[in-house]
Parts: sequence; structure tokens; C-alpha cells
Amino acid sequence: MGVGFYHLARGNFRGTVLSISRGLDRLRRLPPVCRGIDVEGLIADATLALQEIHQFGPSRLADFDEHHIPRIAYDGGDREAARSLPTQSEIHGGIDG
Repeated sequence: MGVGFYHLARGNFRGTVLSISRGLDRLRRLPPVCRGIDVEGLIADATLALQEIHQFGPSRLADFDEHHIPRIAYDGGDREAARSLPTQSEIHGGIDG
């Protein structure tokens, strides 16, 4: 979903909508709280942002307030569980992989 907000910053409406929508589809498969992350809140915030993006449309994409970009929030104080997630480098076998 983060890529969608990168597309937003670059003025790519189609890429923004597709990437955020795909991210939301993936998040909806998770429980409301997963590894200490408030997934339910992230879905709600991203859905509101996507609605706002649709309202602006391609011609007014630059009017989107970046403060409306969702932030990851931790629920239940389980920051250690979230920190224990593998990094991209660990998943892919290191930089030299």
C-alpha cells in the first residue's frame, strides 16, 4: 500500500488507486490486530484516504493532504512482536542473496 502513496506523490492517479486498493485487499485478510499492529485502524484510515483521492480525481491529486496518509499504529503494546518480523533483506537472503 505504501507504493500507492509514492504514486500519489508523483501524480500518478491510476497507480495510486490500484496500489492502495491492492494493499487494502491484502490487509482485509488479516485479523484486526496482527503482530501488535492495528490492522483494523490502518484499513479504516487507508479507506478514507482512498475515498478522498477518488473525490479529488486525477486533475486535483496534488490537493490531497499528506497528513491523511495512514500511519501504522500499535495495539496492545506488542511492539516486540512487530520488531521480530523479518526484514526484506532477511526474507530475500541478504543484499547479495
